[in-house]
Amino acid sequence: MLRLQEEGIAVISDTTLNGKHTLRVAICNHRTRFEDLDILVRETVRIGQTLADDQA
Repeated sequence: MLRLQEEGIAVISDTTLNGKHTLRVAICNHRTRFEDLDILVRETVRIGQTLADDQA
């Protein structure tokens, strides 16, 4: 979550859902496009993979 924010990709928050730590996205801006959400998902997966690779 912090990397997404630090890299200027998105400002999201986190929460606990059913006992699991999760990322939470609130879409309030009427200018949000599907492409913005595609970028968020792509970059979340990329950063997650980088973190997993670093721990291996």
